[in-house]
Amino acid sequence: MPKKTFDDIKHCVQEQLDACPADVIQQFINHSWHFVSAYWLGLTDKAAEWAVQKQRQHRQVSQHAMMSIEAVPGSV
Repeated sequence: MPKKTFDDIKHCVQEQLDACPADVIQQFINHSWHFVSAYWLGLTDKAAEWAVQKQRQHRQVSQHAMMSIEAVPGSV
């Protein structure tokens, strides 16, 4: 359903966030933070995706993952 005004969009976003469980929002934020960490380290799309998938239990991409990626020519 298209929204015509910015206020309509804000209202719709608020409704959707209220309907979403807090743990789902927290998981999304944590997952997003993993990508931010990878990008800060200089990784690009596919390398960042690989590093985030490899480091599921950590808050940021580890040095070990970075060394693994750097060993592959053209990956960064």
